[in-house]
Amino acid sequence: MPAPIESANQRWKALHGISARATYDRAYDRMRKAAGSDTALLEKLRHLRRWYHLRRVLLAREPLCRECAAVGVVRPAVQADHVRRAIDVIRERGSEAFFDIDNVQPLCGSCHGVKNARERAEA
Repeated sequence: MPAPIESANQRWKALHGISARATYDRAYDRMRKAAGSDTALLEKLRHLRRWYHLRRVLLAREPLCRECAAVGVVRPAVQADHVRRAIDVIRERGSEAFFDIDNVQPLCGSCHGVKNARERAEA
């Protein structure tokens, strides 16, 4: 009788054991909490139904990447990105400002990555 075929998940568990994954999860949780309350607040706001709704409305209203459209390229938007850094706006006007649609723009994945890299370099 041939040996049963294992799934990738079964091979991972056999190789690392369940405790390795649990250890990784605990370390990740500690790292996220140590990142500060700003990061924790942004994570909570991003997972609210209100944010998902705003994102859907924005992408339905403006389905093309705003940065690409400015240079004449037609590319679908997949990200709803804050024009001004979300944490800066929240510090100035409170967490309600996170949901200000006038401060959110549709971007494609590559433009979103470039913008985030630029913001990280400036910070």
